[in-house]
Amino acid sequence: MVQFRLRCRNSITHSQPINFLLFSPDGSSLLSAGDDGYIKIWSTSNLQLIQSIRTSQGAVVILRWVPRNQVAHRSYFLSAGSDATIKLWRETNAGYVEDSALTVPDFESAIEDMAIFGSTVALTCNNKFALLTVGENPPLLHDVTISRSQRGHLRSLIFLEAGTQLLIGFLDSRELELWSLTTTPPSQIWSHRINSRRIGNMTWSEPTSRLLIWNLEDGVDIYRLQNPQRLPVYVASFRVRMDTMSVPVQMCCSSRHSLALCGSNLGALHLWDITSNTHRQTIIHESGKRYVQTVAVWEGRVQAGGGNSPCILASASSDPGRNTQSICVWAPSRFPIVNLGWVVLMFTDQFSDHGFALVNMIG
Repeated sequence: MVQFRLRCRNSITHSQPINFLLFSPDGSSLLSAGDDGYIKIWSTSNLQLIQSIRTSQGAVVILRWVPRNQVAHRSYFLSAGSDATIKLWRETNAGYVEDSALTVPDFESAIEDMAIFGSTVALTCNNKFALLTVGENPPLLHDVTISRSQRGHLRSLIFLEAGTQLLIGFLDSRELELWSLTTTPPSQIWSHRINSRRIGNMTWSEPTSRLLIWNLEDGVDIYRLQNPQRLPVYVASFRVRMDTMSVPVQMCCSSRHSLALCGSNLGALHLWDITSNTHRQTIIHESGKRYVQTVAVWEGRVQAGGGNSPCILASASSDPGRNTQSICVWAPSRFPIVNLGWVVLMFTDQFSDHGFALVNMIG
């Protein structure tokens, strides 16, 4: 079983909490977005700063890469801000520069989630979601369509079925809605109430066809979407020990493995196997009550002979009381994880369904 160890750490990153991490498609760099309104680009090998971008978007909530074939084979990424703007950033010889910007019509507050499939971008804000197109010719952001739901606060969204459907999760009503994007305007296919207490964040595991939901209560709930209607069926839960569950912790999944990971507000990130619901590893980002709110995973190309290349992980922690934020990159290792004098031991107790203990090895 592959274990991960610390590759590099940087404790001088953003002046306010980090909201999102995103690896570049080739894995050579890592993007971070913060409440301080900055996007920062780091080298994955040593976490040295490559570029710092002041966005003028308020807090930067989320980042997404645009597929190269959608914008004349150039490298672009999108940022969504707390001021309801979305910006497109283009790579140049001098770094990334703003290429296009759009204030989403009828969005009165912060954009909370953003997803992209091909040239279609989906965004959420309060009880609305918007669809827009990323094109090759100006204006690069266009064809905005706003849809409204009567079920309350839209928290998270995911593209399904090769971008022809959009799954939406509601914060307090515990409901999921599936929308068809093959009609104009989009049309609702079904609405279904699930067992989770709340919906803080969602992510989709394509290899396992599992939906992961951060439930803002005691960890992650896992659902399978049944055919032909793709209604959600509860499968299992992964419990995460936290002293408060009000933090909408980010989750992510491997695109070719059954690996999933999430953060916590006790300085740790957790890895587990979605298919078997087996705990894989608990990594201590930093000891103490620090928010590991965002995590990221990168996988290289499929190796010759069909083998999978190893994953690289990243995590970011925040200490709101001291305005200190740090980023770590984790690489595979055949050796036990040893980080900052702490060794992870496995046993079953109240920490989680699978349990772990932290033993300080420094005398």
